[in-house]
Amino acid sequence: MAVKNELNNGADPGRPVSVLVVMVPGRLRDSLLALLHSLPGVQQVCQAEGAAAARAMVAREAPALLILDWDLWSEEAEALLQEASARRPRSYCVSVVSSEGQRVSAWKFGSDAVLVRGFSLHELEAVVQRCAAPVSSQPA
Repeated sequence: MAVKNELNNGADPGRPVSVLVVMVPGRLRDSLLALLHSLPGVQQVCQAEGAAAARAMVAREAPALLILDWDLWSEEAEALLQEASARRPRSYCVSVVSSEGQRVSAWKFGSDAVLVRGFSLHELEAVVQRCAAPVSSQPA
């Protein structure tokens, strides 16, 4: 699967980036936030727990990376995903899903990557590395 480098919004690979995590409170979100804070080049990690807050942050902050938990509100996730994908510069969108139906919808509405709840740390790191890698190193 070809994945474009959108983490830096098309800028130089060394440029600091911002991340927005839209996820239910809990251990998964806390662990994800800690991992993101530890990554070199990540300038800012924000979080939102609902549709209104997430929409406002996408519009105001234009995060380079959006990690979206479909267990919050699937219908709103679809709209937020479409909105984030349509913005310029666009956000690289990663959806966290719990079911096959959510997975299908996440791809349909523009996710750049999908992680099924229960994913391993290795899978998460692979997704973050794919979106952070220079375009020239991406598979065709």
